[in-house]
Parts: sequence; structure tokens; C-alpha cells
Amino acid sequence: MRNNGFAAPEALSEWQAGVLSLMLDSYEGSRTYFGENRVNQHFAVDPEKVMPGYRDDFTDPDEIAAFTEDMRSLEEKGLIRIARRPGSTEIDRVYPVKEVLPEYYALLGRIEKRDVLSAQRAMYTEYLGKLPVLDAYCREQLRLLEKNRKPRNPEDETLLPLLLRILENREDLLERELSILFFSDSKMFEKSYRHAVCSVLKTYGGHERLLEDVSDAREQEQLLLAEYRVFPNPNYVYLKGTAELTLRDGQTLRVLPGYPMGISSLVLDSLQEISIQESTVMTVENVTSFHRLQQPDTFFVFLSGYHNTAKQALIRMLFRDNPDKFYLHFGDLDPDGFGILRHLREGTGVPFRPYRMDAETLRQFVDYGKPLTENDRKTLRHLLDKGEATEALQEMERLGKKVEQEIVSLHLMNGDG
Repeated sequence: MRNNGFAAPEALSEWQAGVLSLMLDSYEGSRTYFGENRVNQHFAVDPEKVMPGYRDDFTDPDEIAAFTEDMRSLEEKGLIRIARRPGSTEIDRVYPVKEVLPEYYALLGRIEKRDVLSAQRAMYTEYLGKLPVLDAYCREQLRLLEKNRKPRNPEDETLLPLLLRILENREDLLERELSILFFSDSKMFEKSYRHAVCSVLKTYGGHERLLEDVSDAREQEQLLLAEYRVFPNPNYVYLKGTAELTLRDGQTLRVLPGYPMGISSLVLDSLQEISIQESTVMTVENVTSFHRLQQPDTFFVFLSGYHNTAKQALIRMLFRDNPDKFYLHFGDLDPDGFGILRHLREGTGVPFRPYRMDAETLRQFVDYGKPLTENDRKTLRHLLDKGEATEALQEMERLGKKVEQEIVSLHLMNGDG
């Protein structure tokens, strides 16, 4: 027999289980099930829904005979009623015997929908009032259940405690560590739950401003999780130049020219003061350009893409302790690069100016550029509507090209930029 995806209890064949399951699906999805229907509804199943090819001339006759016998057996037991085509033994449709519908649940080992809905209501109610994000999400699912509709995620029994752990997190946690804590599997979170978690955070977490200029879905997920200190990799900020960092316990760290330093977020949490010697502070979007650049009298900070609240706090402290410096940002000449710049300005309140992110630089390196994607164009139009970097973005739109900063920094260090 063909396996059609139905789990068959020992007392039933796969076809028999399939027919009874489809009948219960139709019944539970009807107004009759909830006592809301005033007319008599019929819940029929086409045999081809259970045995594809039942009416196909090329199907093995023995297989059709076996299916017919399975249906006849159910009919003899008073579980179904078969309607045959006039003058033929061929099954036209299969109907349930409504009086024995409750027996289907026991035969299939299936829980009745009313009981499932009741358990789901209890689960969502348990999480009400814990945290605003969970509260908003659970109230929405309860509203769906009141309308006899399915909740948003079928995995909420696992998703809700996972969300609670993330929302309550107060220390750096790597995705694989989180995954082992919950699933004893370092890859399960990324493979099966990250998207669902981030979908809830995006919809109910109030992060619209955070994601406003971010078109890439993976970037959005990383940003959302970083707000709760969950990271795909260890979280570092890289510094290059001359600086003295004072910690709350009075200890100091020195950054020396020619010796770039990586600072973990654990150290960032302990920072009390930062003193910069150079007259210019430049944040750099990509690590290759951070490594390459050697501008005189410039202190470099590599933040890696869009910046979470912890990294923004570092920039605000830098500006607070060094307000007389000239602040620049060097990023990709693409819509996301300008989105990062806007995000950096708004998140920190620091008046960053773009460095080599202008129309002239775009034209200079356009031969090294890549075509704009559809997402690029959407982000570009959004930024133009906001009045961001109008000349550079208009030129980017005209040329249909974007340029990565690595080629710019390479030419700058070679002296031909």
C-alpha cells in the first residue's frame, strides 16, 4: 500500500486512518462542531484525497481492490457510509456516520479539538502579565482561539518559555549556548526556532525604529536578538589608536597606536570613562577596512554592521567624554551603509558625518560595483524619502550600482584614492 502521510493506529490501515482523519478535520473545522450552524452539514471525503490515483486507469487494480475492501470493512462496522456511482462498484464519496463520530477519536488516538483549544487557552493565560511582549502576543493568540482559529505558531508550547528566557536575559549569551540550554542541541535554535522568535519580537516588541532602514532579514534577526544580548558569535568592539579606558573598579586599559584591541561586551559593561588622544573618531562598518586604514590623528572604532544598544552606549560615552572630537563614519556605499549611518546617528545622538560616502567616490569606484537588488532599491527610496544623503543616493539610483568600502580603503592606503 502507498503511504499517504497518515499515521495508522494498529487497528486501522493507513487508508482507513486517512479517511477518518479527514472526516474529523472537516467536522472540527465546521460551524456544526461549535454548535453555530442552523442547517444540516455533510462531511464527505473524495476517495482520491486518501488514495491518489483511485480513478486513474493506470493504477494497479489490486491496489484499488485493497482500498475498496478497507472502506467496505469500515462500512460494515458502522463507522462510515459509502456512496457508489450508479451501476458501478466504484466509490463516489465516503460519508461519516455522525452518531459514531466520537468513536473516531479513540480509534485514531486523537485529542478532540475542544480539548486542544482548552489546553491552549490555559497555556497562553499562564503567560499573561509576565512581560509586555509576551502579554501582547498571548492576548492576540487568545483572541484567535475565541474565534476558533488556530494560534499563530504551532510550536508555542516550546516557543513561549524560550521567548521568556530571551526577554529576561541580562548577560551575553551565544545562540549555540541558548540552543544547548533549551534543546541539548547546539544547532536547533538556529534551524527551527530563531525565525519564529524574531517574528514575535518584530511584531510585538516595539522595535520599528530599530529595523526601519534594515532590509536584510538576517540582519534584522541579528539586531533583534542583540537587543536581548543574544549573539551568533562572541560580541566584541575593536579599537585602534590612542586611548585610556577607565573601569568602575579603578583599573585602566590602554590602547596604543599600531596595537588594535578587541574589547568584549563584559568589559564594556564595566567602562566608566574613555579618553581619546586623536582629534578625529571614525567608526568603520567592515573589519577589512578597519584593519587596512591608518589615517593620521584618527581613532578607529569597528562596531560590525548595525549597532545594538550596548554598542550605542559605548559611542555615547565616547562622545560624552570627548565632545571636542570630529566624528566620522566610514561604511559601504550602498543603501544599507547609509541605513547604518542613520541608525548610528539616531541611536547615539552623535552628529556623525559620512567619510568617503559621497557621489564622487561612488563614480570613482563604480567599475568595482555590484548591481542594486530590489531590496536595495526599496531601502534607497525609503532613505531618500527621509532626506538622507540625497546626492549620493540619487547618483546610486541613477547608476544602478553600489560599492563596498573595502575597495575604497584599499585604494586609500595605496595612495591612489
